[in-house]
Amino acid sequence: MALATHLLPNTNILRVKHANGQQLTLDHFKVNTVESAIDLTSVADNEVIVRNLYLSLDPYVRMWFDEGYLPPSQSSLGLPLSGLCVGEVIASKATDKLPVGTLITANLEWGTFSRISHLDDPATWQASGLRILPAEARVKALNKSIPLSYYVSALGMNGLTAYAGLQVLGGGDASKFKPGQCLFVSSAAGAVGQLVGQLAKQLYGLRVIGSVGSDAKAAYLKEHQHFDEVFNYKTVVQQQQQQQQQQQSIDEALGAAILKAAGPQGVDYYFDLVGGEMLDAVLAVQNEFGAIVSVGMLSQENGRDKYGIKNLNRIVLKGTTIYGFIYWHHLKYQESGELQEKVGRLLETGKLHFRERTVDGIENAPQAFLNLINGVYDGGKVSIKVADL
Repeated sequence: MALATHLLPNTNILRVKHANGQQLTLDHFKVNTVESAIDLTSVADNEVIVRNLYLSLDPYVRMWFDEGYLPPSQSSLGLPLSGLCVGEVIASKATDKLPVGTLITANLEWGTFSRISHLDDPATWQASGLRILPAEARVKALNKSIPLSYYVSALGMNGLTAYAGLQVLGGGDASKFKPGQCLFVSSAAGAVGQLVGQLAKQLYGLRVIGSVGSDAKAAYLKEHQHFDEVFNYKTVVQQQQQQQQQQQSIDEALGAAILKAAGPQGVDYYFDLVGGEMLDAVLAVQNEFGAIVSVGMLSQENGRDKYGIKNLNRIVLKGTTIYGFIYWHHLKYQESGELQEKVGRLLETGKLHFRERTVDGIENAPQAFLNLINGVYDGGKVSIKVADL
């Protein structure tokens, strides 16, 4: 895209107030625009200026608003938030590595433009997660076979988390799953959960059940993404709270719902994206020698008291294996092309249905993020479209 001037305004989203466990609001953000902030003629050696195209919104950013979570160098208020972006290099003094026109993904500022410096240092590439997109990414985006936004979602962190998380859940190799075994996925309608369920069925032949926060999400997963059974956990909790005697605790009520969805065979595997009572419920009802991969703690991230797990003794009694997971320990699946081969092929052929919402304009990122973490949207991935290619 040709730019008419060398001086460009830059709009950033700043973190200006700590939440410290309280409900996040728009007051915690500031949309900050600086005129003539980007000078395309002022680029240092081994530096590039990037025009951000798509920004991934991810729930883990909520934790950054609590004091003590970020390292001291990043904890000051008034600094831009950052997230995984697709961007295009528009000015470069690292032309041997990143010439103008190169499409990349990297952890960049929530803004319209970003600078990446010290590209002669491998640590820069590692710290920012900088990755050059294949040449065909531009072609596929223009012919609409693979949207650019997928490189920060289904073919980015979300897809990698789903695919690699299943490998971890299978003890390092998901091919060890046996067709017909049952996988339970919490937050099943989200950016990761929707992929986990579909990949588990299509690649490994598992029976897949899920939990979501609305009847509409449940219906969508069954009709369009072919989950075997899905239940609304909010309905389960409401029914439990309305019982006069409250004969069951919340985790016991959730456990009963899980077993009902699983059927007589029970639950063998759990892809945990929420923690809290749901994890407690699974520990109580999961089959012997089952496995859990702990990928997220959504229920613990937004202004509520932390839940103490009660059923840890079941790990001993049932021989349960629990794996911790963070995506950057598993970049080999992306770097080797395995993720593109397995997940990309299913996306291009239409066998994998990825539900995504794109919100136009970086200035709308704060409200979109609040909608995401508060469950306002009807499921799927949420990204910000910052600019056209």
